[in-house]
Amino acid sequence: QISNQITLGVTEEDIAGTMSAVCEQIMEKERAARDFLLHNKRVEIEDKLYRSWGLLKYARSVSSKEFMQLLSDARLAVGLGLLTDIDQTDLNRLMIAVQPAALQKHTGRELAQEERDAARADYIRETLANKG
Repeated sequence: QISNQITLGVTEEDIAGTMSAVCEQIMEKERAARDFLLHNKRVEIEDKLYRSWGLLKYARSVSSKEFMQLLSDARLAVGLGLLTDIDQTDLNRLMIAVQPAALQKHTGRELAQEERDAARADYIRETLANKG
């Protein structure tokens, strides 16, 4: 017999409440980690995040993988209040716009990987020109 005894007899409201509590705990741990970084490693974290921001704003070629790493740093910089001219919604839009299919649609043609990386960097630079 296979059964899930953990949720057997538990209401949907209880499950949703438990999930909500777990999410709150995760968010609190994230806030604590950010506070730790700002108070104990401020120079190092600012240096890393501003370097990533510089690469996003000025690079001429950016792979999908590199973009996601740089985007993660930009999201942290926004969350820490280091970047104020851009918000998470702007970064979310940028993330979608520089995916391979979106770039090909934007350029109106199929692109080889090197062309996509260059087109991605161009699009990012244009989008971030007046930000940060």
